[in-house]
Amino acid sequence: MFAQRGARTGLRLLARSASARSSSTASSSSRWSWQRATVMLGTAATAAAATACVLDKFPHLLQLPAVDAAEAADVAYPPTKAIISHLMLPDDANPARNVHGGSILTLIDQAGYLAATKFVNQGPPRKDPFVCALARVQECDFLKAMHIGEVAEVEAEVVFTSPHSIEVLVNVYACNPLENSRRFTNQARLYYVCTTRSKLLSMRNMTDFEKLSAMSVPRMIYPSKEAEEAGQKRYAQRELDRHQFQLWGKSLPATTTPSAADSQQQQSSQQPQSTSSAQAESAVMAHLVLPSDCYETDIAQAGAIMKMMDSVAGIVAVRHCRSFVATACLEAMDFKAPIFNGNYVTFYARPIFNSQKSLEIQVDVYAEDITGRKTLTNQSRFVFVSFDKWGRTQAVPPFVPFTDEEKALYADGLKRYQARKSESKKKQQQEQK
Repeated sequence: MFAQRGARTGLRLLARSASARSSSTASSSSRWSWQRATVMLGTAATAAAATACVLDKFPHLLQLPAVDAAEAADVAYPPTKAIISHLMLPDDANPARNVHGGSILTLIDQAGYLAATKFVNQGPPRKDPFVCALARVQECDFLKAMHIGEVAEVEAEVVFTSPHSIEVLVNVYACNPLENSRRFTNQARLYYVCTTRSKLLSMRNMTDFEKLSAMSVPRMIYPSKEAEEAGQKRYAQRELDRHQFQLWGKSLPATTTPSAADSQQQQSSQQPQSTSSAQAESAVMAHLVLPSDCYETDIAQAGAIMKMMDSVAGIVAVRHCRSFVATACLEAMDFKAPIFNGNYVTFYARPIFNSQKSLEIQVDVYAEDITGRKTLTNQSRFVFVSFDKWGRTQAVPPFVPFTDEEKALYADGLKRYQARKSESKKKQQQEQK
């Protein structure tokens, strides 16, 4: 008797919301009626038969309104946030028993992905929902170490939108439940692009990813005019940095290709370490992308790729410093092409510059599909610091460039180091004022 009553109630609610849902815009009350009807039918023993009957009479109930990129760009949405909490266990540790920098990078990308995807999917439901993908890491600083047993609280918020990108600010805190303390450990600024789920799945058949264009994204409702102007300044600086980074990538010699890097690795393994430079301390790591590395769209998580990049860079840092090391910062990184489930990914890392207490490592990532086609998907630079047995930072052994290529890369690294030092002094002076 209860089942029949639930079915009848559900049918009445479905019929009541049918006329409202047939129009282009459904009110909130009609959507509530549809949800309540679904619950009522779910509690009824005759739910399957009742639902089939109503959907046969009102087939448009299953037809969600389609919203394209042009319509999305004409609307404005408030900023969205995403928070992830993760208990750090021994699986997340590096050899020094602190949290692996790559584990933090994975959480940063996941939180940023959630915040950006939530932002573009505000509004009515879509037949082909929007999906965001990480396009650029503008900056990522490791301010303090995180330890096993602490809880990582990752807070991501959309802070600016350009016509084709979404800027997400991510802050990471380490919470110690035993001491009831909370420390600010990491900050990253990420840029995501938007596409639809169907287009993202169709990218597997593409051969030229440089022709790939990002879709328009909705405008953001800013809390103040100052916040919008600050975002515009950051976006302009990002475009300038991205152009310089692309020039840097194009200026790299042919030794960064997979075949050349493989031959360098073989030669370095046959040579005494004291007679070589970057070639002897370079490292190569390979990985087959599995579903556990991907989002539901079969595209590899950017955070998973960054974690493996951090791992291979850490191998180079340990071989050079012969001590425990930690990631200090991740410099700008562009994602040139997506990596798919089933791709064979190879990571090439080598030192290119060192200061007194830091070592800069270049990492190139190539993805190979089932046909054997190889694509350069990522290039970035990681900065590591060295620790003594008491956990104190110590001087990094000097890196001596030998070849003309290594000398050119070293000179570029020196310029970047001097620029970072100058920027750090400016920030300190502003904080003192």
